[in-house]
Amino acid sequence: MLKVANVRCGKDSLVDEMASSPEPNEKCSPRLSREHSIAFYECCREYIGQQANWVNARLTWMLTLQGFLFAAYAFGLSSLISGTSNNRPANPLLIHWVLFFVGWILPTLGTLVSILGGLGVLAARLAIEGVHKSWPKAAVDEHVATWPFKGGGSNVAHLMGYAPPWGIPIVLILVWLVLLIWVSLHWNLLLGIC
Repeated sequence: MLKVANVRCGKDSLVDEMASSPEPNEKCSPRLSREHSIAFYECCREYIGQQANWVNARLTWMLTLQGFLFAAYAFGLSSLISGTSNNRPANPLLIHWVLFFVGWILPTLGTLVSILGGLGVLAARLAIEGVHKSWPKAAVDEHVATWPFKGGGSNVAHLMGYAPPWGIPIVLILVWLVLLIWVSLHWNLLLGIC
């Protein structure tokens, strides 16, 4: 836990207390000195940076897993194509299991991984917004209270910064759902081909 000018930063920090309390409390009353307000500002900035790092880590893990799932999907499709196009008879039970795995299991896993990645981004976003809401209540100095936490001080830049963390899971959810819907609509046809 980081301690800056008697302001706790880290787990169970003053930032968390401020985010959960609707009004200033004893530990962070409007009587804070300018020095404590600046220290609390630095603490909040550090907390926001930690949450941004969590977003990055969650998206990295999600995209890594998605890469493996898409590779398995492509490998499964190529094995289905090569298994049904050869002149030799293919094992129909094996082909049905591969088709089930490629058609249902992989898209379901991909959808779940995307949803969980999106929920992780949402958790970080809510934590950051809690800091944004608690900061003006904590700062005693009106000048310090107006210091921005947002990208370049711009609300538009702040919101645009959330487009990739939100957009990537949503696009991946849609891709996997389209694959699931296509397989469900064409399942009997696929079984007949194999």
